[in-house]
Amino acid sequence: MPAVSPQPGLMQVTSPVTTESLESLSMWGTIQFDGLNLNPKLNESDFRNIDAFLERRPDVTFRAYLLGFDEDDNLEFLQFLPNIRRFSLDSSHLLTDFEGLRFLPSELQMLGFGQTKKKLSLNFLGRFAGLRRLYLESHKKDLRVVSNLTYLQTLAITSLSLPDLTLFEPLSKLRTFGIYLGGTSNLAGLPNIGQIRRLDLVQIRGVTDLSPIADMPFLEYLLLQNLNRVEGLPSLKRLKNLKRVELTNVKGVTDLSPLLEAENLEEVAVYEARHLKPGAFDCLKEHRSLKRFSCATGSQRADLNVINMIGLPLAGDRPMFPQEDQDDRGGNG
Repeated sequence: MPAVSPQPGLMQVTSPVTTESLESLSMWGTIQFDGLNLNPKLNESDFRNIDAFLERRPDVTFRAYLLGFDEDDNLEFLQFLPNIRRFSLDSSHLLTDFEGLRFLPSELQMLGFGQTKKKLSLNFLGRFAGLRRLYLESHKKDLRVVSNLTYLQTLAITSLSLPDLTLFEPLSKLRTFGIYLGGTSNLAGLPNIGQIRRLDLVQIRGVTDLSPIADMPFLEYLLLQNLNRVEGLPSLKRLKNLKRVELTNVKGVTDLSPLLEAENLEEVAVYEARHLKPGAFDCLKEHRSLKRFSCATGSQRADLNVINMIGLPLAGDRPMFPQEDQDDRGGNG
């Protein structure tokens, strides 16, 4: 019977998996099986029932989690999932047998490939010419193959250190881009990549210059988090589509007035901002289009005073990329 995971949007399954038990997935976006805690393990019948469900629901992701703790763990179960269109391999860093990747169908739409102990060549990605979404952690060997995935709309890279972003410039359809951890500090190529609407820059060592963001006219949502060497916001004057800016633990940003340049900005959220005094937020009172605002400076009293001063409803929390927004599931991708 399936067991609902506490993580929103995710259902964890255990054996036996029946077609009837999967029907409750109408409200979930991900099926997960946990290789560490499965007893008994999923069998061929379980996987074939999951595949029958995925044939009807190609928008649902199948997630394999915590594989590799048993010596016989591998990805051969993918042979029983010919209708899978969205696959994620996460927290399986001990896994060493990846031969089962050959069973992933060429029609794959989304792939998440987490960190593994064995470093693989990414040339296998070349089979998925129509891939729409890709999440990579630590895998860098033959990364150039990503340049050929010209239908990509969403790309997240984690723990990768690249000299620049040139190899992503052929991705003309890219709309969502996230860079997490690692040392990819040269962001000069950002304006040359697709028509990026959402950009996440999180805990990137060495990033000091955010000025390329000023030339991203399609940008709607900007997240900056744990960028310790950034000392100020770029100009936002040309970002006519920018709707939301979220700053989390960006200690070098003490002047919020560049937010006034984004004339259509609707939401501002500033978190883990102990370095900011209440007066730093005064400028936001002058923003004509701002509709929602939140802050967390470490003092509830100060936060309440600032929120009352701004006089707007609280900005809602947003899913952290690479988790997808609800309206980014299914559709044409």
